[in-house]
Amino acid sequence: MAVAQLRRRFASDPNVEIRQASVTDLAPPASPFSCAVSIGALHHLDTAAFLSSIRGQLETGGLLIVADEMLAPFRTRQERQAALIRHHLWYVLDTLVSLPSGSHPGDVALAEKLREDLPMAQALAQGGRTEAAIRKIRALHEELVLVERPVLPSHPLAVFSRFHLLELQALVAGPDDEVHPKTFPARFLALARCCGFELRSHQRLYATDGDGDLDAGTHLFVLEAL
Repeated sequence: MAVAQLRRRFASDPNVEIRQASVTDLAPPASPFSCAVSIGALHHLDTAAFLSSIRGQLETGGLLIVADEMLAPFRTRQERQAALIRHHLWYVLDTLVSLPSGSHPGDVALAEKLREDLPMAQALAQGGRTEAAIRKIRALHEELVLVERPVLPSHPLAVFSRFHLLELQALVAGPDDEVHPKTFPARFLALARCCGFELRSHQRLYATDGDGDLDAGTHLFVLEAL
């Protein structure tokens, strides 16, 4: 659906060429690009392969701009799972809402169940009880997908519960490293240097887990190809 929308949007623009393929499948261009932009794609891909492939598309001095989610630092698989849960749940906990009267009962039920259960899941994760947190999240997701709700949100605030369901889906799939191979900022920068990039600018746009600039959240990096 996204590609179909993209084709409609740029159907009359001769400067746009749409390719539905992995960046790792692209051959080096005859004329290297001066800039590449990646928004929300990195965390679905192997980080080193992603960086190496884009470096092959860029001219020396070209820029790579990356905006994406990253986790707090971790050393083991269990630490990564705990960091993943804390990261995604902060997006949800920051945007939990109550819906006013007149909203669709399904939207109301969804919002209230999220408000009831997710703070406990975050408390379990913060306390190091990772497996218990995962079980609670999976059980909640299975319950919520059965709630009957309108195709379109019945109130503007009901859009948040749709977003929250997407975050729960990410948490259900997230412990599988091959589905969401998110890393942490310091590791990303180390891999970027190995793949021929140097950091020019960095900003933590939205903080989730941790207080430092290189902790979890949505990050913006500007890298220069060397």
